[in-house]
Amino acid sequence: MPDEHRRQRLWHILVPVAGGTGVAVALAVVVARAPTPTVAQASAMLIACLAGFLLVLGLPVLAGLVWAISAWPRAYRAIPRHAARVRAKQAALHRAVQTLSDRVAQVVIAPRVRWAQVRAVLTRWRLGRG
Repeated sequence: MPDEHRRQRLWHILVPVAGGTGVAVALAVVVARAPTPTVAQASAMLIACLAGFLLVLGLPVLAGLVWAISAWPRAYRAIPRHAARVRAKQAALHRAVQTLSDRVAQVVIAPRVRWAQVRAVLTRWRLGRG
């Protein structure tokens, strides 16, 4: 898997970026070596400079993406270890919530049960009297 991952990184990221950079540099050199200075050459140089500036700004983003792609296999291997911890914490939280909900239910239900018992006693007492 790691060899395939390296090949994919090479062909999907590094080769296109290197090719695009090479094309941009070649165009800048061709424009800079034009025999006569014209407005077209000046605008082409401006566009080449802007493209170079954007390329320089994009390199940290590219480096971050390459780092994330490189780090993903290690993170993927760590998922089961962390998943066990998450499951244990979820089970503990579930038990705590269940205990709390049982206590709340007792607080709500206990007075109703007592009232039903009182009503039953009163009903028996009335029936016995009458």
